[in-house]
Amino acid sequence: MKRIPIVAIPLFLSGVLPGQSSSQAKAAQAILSLEKASQAPASFRQLQSILLLFEKGLDRNGWDQLGRFYRDHPQVKNRKLLDRVEALAIHSLMDPSNKNVDPVKRARALLIGLRPSLKNTRREAINHLVPRALGKLLQMEAKTAKQRKERKERKRAKTSMFKKTLRPILAVLAKNAGNGLSRQKDAAQRALLLGDEEARRACYRLALKYPQGPTRRRILNLVRKKGLGAEAVPVIGQGFHSQYPLLHIRAARALRELGAKEALPLLKKESFHLAKLLAKLRRAGNGGAGPRGNLSVIKQQAIIRDYNVEVAQNAAIADPIVDVISEGVVLDVKVLGVSVFRHILLAKREVDKAYHALKPPSSVKRSHN
Repeated sequence: MKRIPIVAIPLFLSGVLPGQSSSQAKAAQAILSLEKASQAPASFRQLQSILLLFEKGLDRNGWDQLGRFYRDHPQVKNRKLLDRVEALAIHSLMDPSNKNVDPVKRARALLIGLRPSLKNTRREAINHLVPRALGKLLQMEAKTAKQRKERKERKRAKTSMFKKTLRPILAVLAKNAGNGLSRQKDAAQRALLLGDEEARRACYRLALKYPQGPTRRRILNLVRKKGLGAEAVPVIGQGFHSQYPLLHIRAARALRELGAKEALPLLKKESFHLAKLLAKLRRAGNGGAGPRGNLSVIKQQAIIRDYNVEVAQNAAIADPIVDVISEGVVLDVKVLGVSVFRHILLAKREVDKAYHALKPPSSVKRSHN
């Protein structure tokens, strides 16, 4: 069988007219047939054909083949060629019409385009690369903002306007992080973690907002992988300043799942504070003489209950005995006590559990000795 050099493939397809649908179909068929004719490894042949499809503007066929490639080859050795293919795919995903579209509109279109795959290879490939495309948009926005800042510094302008340059895309992503499909949430949260410090704090507060479940685990796993645990601890620890014991419990659980050693001083301080509060409640007692109030709606009526007979000068006189009958409703209410002892005790247990989970084993042994 005659081998066709890979370098000669673009020359072979140079006469294809991409503007015509029939020509595009012929070009895609020619590329796929050349893939079968090569004797290179299967993964290399597939990546080479996908690269040619994207270079020739046959994005639809390229996405189909890329989705099949992800299914057939979950682990790829030739990473350089795959990076080239994914770079072209992300470029076509960010700007499919090759026009300079507003980044905010592109980010919104990418998030709206996220849908369940339903065994569609093209949709699987698009969903796989959307988070990276959103990250690139944020990097482009940050680079543009940096250039603007440098120009303003040269002109000695105020730098306060620079803080507003990153917010349009971040506002779109933050809105979609709390709504929509789980895949859409995941993509928005991944992109938010690539943004500035304000966007990352929004993600940390989202981890505190959700009590348990996949949403909080996904956010905390991303924070761990990015090495942002030390930055997330103070934001999640703000739950300890709340007046509601439930937020103390959520904050302690989130810090325990995060596994950051920087949370140890914060947990120790919170445990000491809750212990003092519990001791104060024990001394004061549970319950007590609370306020009291009553209401009465009564109707009274006089009646003759009996007679006293008096005899004088051969005459009997009946002296009536008058009494009062009361009829109605009396409501008497007293507050016996309001106890938050149980909730504070649960919060103290969760804080101690998180502290001992993060404490190094050596220090635990010393404390026992």
